[in-house]
Amino acid sequence: MFHFLFLKEEVNLLHLERKRINISSGYGSAVKAAYSTISIEFYPKDYYEKYKNDPNTIISGPIINSNSDDFILIQRPKEIEPKIAESQRKKRKELSIHFSSLHIDQQKFESILNQIYETTKQNNPNTDKNLLQENIIFSAINGYLEELDHSTKIWKSKTYLTSSEAEKFNVLFKISHQIFRDKRTILYLKVSNFNIYEDNTNAAEAVKKIIQHELQKENNQFAGILLDFRENDEGILSISRNFISLFSSKPVLYSRVDSTKSNPQSPAIGFERITKLPIAILVNETTKGIAEHVAGSLRENENALILGSKTYGDGSIQSRFYFEPKNGYEYKITTSKITLASGYEIEGNGIIPDLLIEDNNQPEGIEKKKDYWNVLKAKTNPNDLAKNSNPNLIAFLKKIEMEKPKIDETTTKDILLEKSLYYFRQYLETNPETP
Repeated sequence: MFHFLFLKEEVNLLHLERKRINISSGYGSAVKAAYSTISIEFYPKDYYEKYKNDPNTIISGPIINSNSDDFILIQRPKEIEPKIAESQRKKRKELSIHFSSLHIDQQKFESILNQIYETTKQNNPNTDKNLLQENIIFSAINGYLEELDHSTKIWKSKTYLTSSEAEKFNVLFKISHQIFRDKRTILYLKVSNFNIYEDNTNAAEAVKKIIQHELQKENNQFAGILLDFRENDEGILSISRNFISLFSSKPVLYSRVDSTKSNPQSPAIGFERITKLPIAILVNETTKGIAEHVAGSLRENENALILGSKTYGDGSIQSRFYFEPKNGYEYKITTSKITLASGYEIEGNGIIPDLLIEDNNQPEGIEKKKDYWNVLKAKTNPNDLAKNSNPNLIAFLKKIEMEKPKIDETTTKDILLEKSLYYFRQYLETNPETP
């Protein structure tokens, strides 16, 4: 229970919207998660009465005596039918309101957890009692955190790694590049995240080396650089700052606001700018978080052309922590959010491309912000903040308004990339200074 109370206090101190959680709702959600460890579904009684005749909402199973007039317990099957899981997901916000009506306090919460523990111990007499207790407590913690936002969570680590060690990847699998030669030669870079890689390098350093090497090899004959941020959904803020500074020397790249709502930070430049080539960025709905901030910042600061479909809309930043002494669990709390230099908020809004390109090959089941009931509050942005200020863009959009790219879609594996290359070259033709 110490860990539950400790993390509850951490959330109150650090979370970006620390006052948004209703304590009773948090306890109710924690109880629901704890009961799930023994395959029991927990429903506030008024919620149960409202939906008891709806088989897609209330799980079918024997009712268990709860010794309470406030909630209903149902023994659930090993697997929940997809249609029931989908219905529960859609009604999760409503369920939170019903949790609040239970008025569970710390004393009642501990009493319920103790009952769950005793039931689990009786049903599993040969299992380590400390492990049983640990599983219940940390499941309850995640239930409590679920009331905040879907990014604030706790999980069990198999090994104790430092933050830098846990986020190392092989650079060869995370960054690739290719030269597309035509009337206008394009340097293409696929960047899968903005993390730390092996040999103490990272995305910004790797891209810097690639661009410098290719510029020297090609005698600076590139017309532009196309950055592909599709499926890029994680990263470290300091690395993104260094990455942006490779292409921009502006003093304000973004602003960061924390839970104190103090003055936004305006970070200093990370690296020295290495190129002034025109930039295009390919994005889609799987472009998330740090990648959205990089794309938006490069558009605002350097008129980068953004192609593809609207991005995910995650402008929040999580800080990662470990319990001391380490006990095999780590957690992250949403502590701040990023806004672009103009004030545009990515959270809940995403980055809208300058040119929308339909992706017919986009896989089904892509995670979307609207899939979650507990997203952070998003501000409505003035429309002009979401637009590219480059005057060449107007001429470009007029030029290609009635024009379709000449691409054989039956033989092209990555149609979205081919269309982006085509439109980027068309865009470069509106700029007479492009080589």
